[in-house]
Amino acid sequence: MNLKKALIVDDSRLAQFVLKKMLVEQDMEVDTSESAEEALGYLSKYKPDVIFLDHTMPGMNGLEVLKVIKDNPDTAPIPVMMYTSQEDSTYMSKARELGAIEVLPKQLSPTELQQVLTKLKLSDNIGEDITVAANEPVADISDSTVSEPLTEDLPAGTLTKNKEELEKLVHDAEAALNHEAVQQRLQHKIEQQKDAFEQEISALHEKMDALIPAAESSSNRQNFWNNVFWAAIYCVTVVVFAAIYFQQKTDIQQLSVAQKRPTQETSQPATPPNRTIEQTVPPVTSNIISPQAQGNNNQQVALSSLENSINSNNQIPFGELLLGETIQANLNELIPRLQNINFSGRVNVQAHDGTFCVNTNNSGQFELAADDAPVSQCQITESSSRLADIASIGLLQLVTASNQSPDSNFIITINPLGINSPLENYPEITDKTTAGEWNTIALKNRRVETKLISSNSP
Repeated sequence: MNLKKALIVDDSRLAQFVLKKMLVEQDMEVDTSESAEEALGYLSKYKPDVIFLDHTMPGMNGLEVLKVIKDNPDTAPIPVMMYTSQEDSTYMSKARELGAIEVLPKQLSPTELQQVLTKLKLSDNIGEDITVAANEPVADISDSTVSEPLTEDLPAGTLTKNKEELEKLVHDAEAALNHEAVQQRLQHKIEQQKDAFEQEISALHEKMDALIPAAESSSNRQNFWNNVFWAAIYCVTVVVFAAIYFQQKTDIQQLSVAQKRPTQETSQPATPPNRTIEQTVPPVTSNIISPQAQGNNNQQVALSSLENSINSNNQIPFGELLLGETIQANLNELIPRLQNINFSGRVNVQAHDGTFCVNTNNSGQFELAADDAPVSQCQITESSSRLADIASIGLLQLVTASNQSPDSNFIITINPLGINSPLENYPEITDKTTAGEWNTIALKNRRVETKLISSNSP
C-alpha cells in the first residue's frame, strides 16, 4: 500500500507529536521540520502530499514561507494547511489569498482532520464512523500537557515510546523556561549597563562643554600665527619677483645702449655677458595635491571599479525573480568591500523589467515562445512595480540587516522602475516579427543597475 505523506512545520515538538499521532492513525507517513528554513530545504528534495504549517516560528513566519512555497512552480501544487492558533478573520483571509487551502485550529479533533483529508482525497477512511463523543476531550496542542486520550488504546510498546517522548518534551519545556529566565536576567543586566553608559556619556559631554572655550582660545592663537606665516611667505614672494623684474629691466636698458654704439663688427650685436633677451621669469606652478583630495580620488576610482564589476552580471533571465538570488549574491559580495574602503553614502539598486513573448504550458505556467513563432500569436507579459512581487525574502532581509549594521556608513535603497527605462526599444509587432527577436531585446531590458553615490561627491 502506497501511503500518502504529510509534512508538519512547527517549532513545538509537542504540537508535532499530537498532530503526527492523528495523521498516523489516518494511515499517513509523517515528516517534521522545526523551522521554515528547514522545511524549505526538505521541499527542495521531497514533495509531500500535504503540508501542515504553523504561523509563529523563529525566523520566517508561516505566511512568509507560504508565499515562498506558492511562488515556486515545483512546490506550488502541494496543498498547504495553516495549522495555527491565529483566529483573526484578516489573518485567515490573507492566508487563503496567499494559497492556503484551509486555516485549521491548534485544538483540532480527529473528526475535523479526517474531513480535511477526505476533501483532499488523502484519506481512505470515508465510510468509518469516527465521530467524537460529546464528552471526549479534544487535543489542545497549545498547552504544555497532553490529555489521556492521546495514549488510549495504544499497544504496550507504543505507550512506552510515547511516554519517553513526552518525558523528553517536558524536559525541553523546562529547559526553555530556564532559558527564558536567563534571558530576562540578561535583559535586566543590559538595561543597567545601558543606564550606566548613558550617565558616563552625559559626564563626558559636560567635560567637553567645559573644554570648548579653552579650545577656541587655542584655535584663535593658532590661526593668528598661521596668518603671520602666510603673510611672510607672500612678502618674500613679492620681493623676489620685484628683484627679478628690475634686473630684467636693467639688462634690457644696457642692451639698447650697446646696440646704439658704433662698432666695427656690426654683424655681432653687443649683448650683456651671461644674459639674453629671451630670459623670462619661470612660471610658478604647484603640483601638490592635498591628502584629502588624493584619498577622495582613490575612493572614486575604487567605486567606479566596483560599479563596473557588479553591473557586469546584472541581466536576469526570464523565470528568475528580478531581485532574487543573482542580485542577492552581488550585494553579499559588494557590502563587505564597501565597508573595507569606509564608503559613506547610498547604494541605489534600480530594477528594470522586460516584457516577454510567452505561451501557457499544460501546468498553467508561462514559458518562452519558440524563437521562430510570430509575436502576434503569443502573449506579452506584464511587469509589476510592487517590491513584494519582484524581490525575494532573502534579499530584503539582507538589505535590512545591512542598513541596520553599525559597520555600514551607507544605506541600500531599492527602486522598482518596471519597464519605464528600456535599454533598447521593442520592434513593431507584425506577422514577420519573431518571438526570438522580441525576447532578445526583453532580456537586455531585464536588468538590475547598482549606483554607488558617495556622500563626498560634489
